[in-house]
Amino acid sequence: SYNTLIDFLTDFALPGQRRFQQFQQAFGQSAFEFSTNDYNFFFQDDIRVDSRLTVNVGLRYEYQQLPQAQIANPLFAATAEMPSDKNNFGPRFGFAYDVTGDGKTSVRGGFGMYYGRIINSTISNAITNTGTATSQRTFTFFPTTVGAPLFPNVLAGVPATTTTVAPSIVAFAGDFENPQIYQGDFIIEREIARNTIVSASYLFSAGRNLPTFVDINLPAPITNPTPIRVVGGPFDGQSFTLPIFATAGGARPNRDFGVITQIRSDVDSQYDALVLQLNRRLTAGLQLQTNYTLATATDSGQTSQTFTTANAPLNPFDRSLEKSTSNFDIRHRFVASAVYTPNNFFGLGESSLGRAIFNGFTIAPIVSISSGAPYTAFINGNATAPAGTTRIGSGVLGAGGTNRAPFIERNAFRFPSTAVLDLRISRRFNLGETRNIEILAEGFNLFNRQNITGIGTTAYVLSGSTLNFQGVGGPASNPTFGIPNEAGNTIYRERQIQLALRFQF
Repeated sequence: SYNTLIDFLTDFALPGQRRFQQFQQAFGQSAFEFSTNDYNFFFQDDIRVDSRLTVNVGLRYEYQQLPQAQIANPLFAATAEMPSDKNNFGPRFGFAYDVTGDGKTSVRGGFGMYYGRIINSTISNAITNTGTATSQRTFTFFPTTVGAPLFPNVLAGVPATTTTVAPSIVAFAGDFENPQIYQGDFIIEREIARNTIVSASYLFSAGRNLPTFVDINLPAPITNPTPIRVVGGPFDGQSFTLPIFATAGGARPNRDFGVITQIRSDVDSQYDALVLQLNRRLTAGLQLQTNYTLATATDSGQTSQTFTTANAPLNPFDRSLEKSTSNFDIRHRFVASAVYTPNNFFGLGESSLGRAIFNGFTIAPIVSISSGAPYTAFINGNATAPAGTTRIGSGVLGAGGTNRAPFIERNAFRFPSTAVLDLRISRRFNLGETRNIEILAEGFNLFNRQNITGIGTTAYVLSGSTLNFQGVGGPASNPTFGIPNEAGNTIYRERQIQLALRFQF
């Protein structure tokens, strides 16, 4: 892997160079087999206290039985252990209360504890990456590592020495637990007209014991005596001293292994939301559904990883740097949809000719507006190790983690807001009692609004002891940070229109 295209082209064009950030190669078995068993038991009772109050109580138990370790490494005892979390009891409680006794005003609420599975890709990595001769062994080289290959060469076999290159392993923490979620809501609902209801809801979801991956074979970081000075941007002229993971010769605390990825369950998340709704069931040819959500979402480093990563946090010795706005934080969202099937199309269907021409139409618009998703500022380049030391790993700090700017909070920036209007218009012609033809026209993103789906996230380029800002107002000749670079994905697209003819019989 390379930090820049220039580094790659240098290795490609000039034999003998080592400009890569790191080189990884794996050896060992290509396939393993294992199975997991899930045991789940559930009890629930619905209690009708009286004609106005109903209470629901329940209890669920879940146990995920993991397979046994297959190729444990005697040099690291944790590779022989798999989690066995047997205390996963999830109580449930809910109620519904008719406040006025006429069925027009209700208060409802609920609470429950839920448990997630330990996904198979995580289990697979713990089984197969134990550093033994029969496991899948991954070796990591840096440009200064003895025996590092030259581009485009690869290793012919397992490195002959492990004094400078040792296999990386993956193991569960001894106290690892299944992910746990607390969810609840409280809703006040009122009928304001026939088949028309307004409601206000409070929703929350608190995640506990969420998984993350931490390299525990790192020494305590040392402070680089040379401060890094920022040029341009909001921190222009300021200097920062960064903790660097480096030692004399780049040796790790446990020299038998390279990266020791510990699978932990110590990440938390929190979601709180206020939801306002107005809904009208199909009445007199009109149906409405509208809702507005005001929400906040935070976490302490939730990554949504499937397979394990070598090291998720920026600095494993300071996990407080991870607590911030969640990747899923959408502060404001408004969605409204309608279905209108007029019996007398704006007064034009009163005559038999008018009914033949204008009746049978259905008009169905949907509008979605939301505030922008968050994104993080990253650094291109790695901080230099102090004199007499060698960086341990990749990443801006040498911890093998992310390259985000340590002095800027995670997800501190926002995409522009998004807005989409979709519309369907259809006309149905009856051909007797059992057959009909329907003509449809559908437009997606009808106003062809440009919704930004990609944006430049490299905020700084690190050159020596200087951080050059890459946004507008910095020294970069072609600013990219915060500049949109994509306006289309599987959700948001340019305007699209389609026509259809449907025959039903």
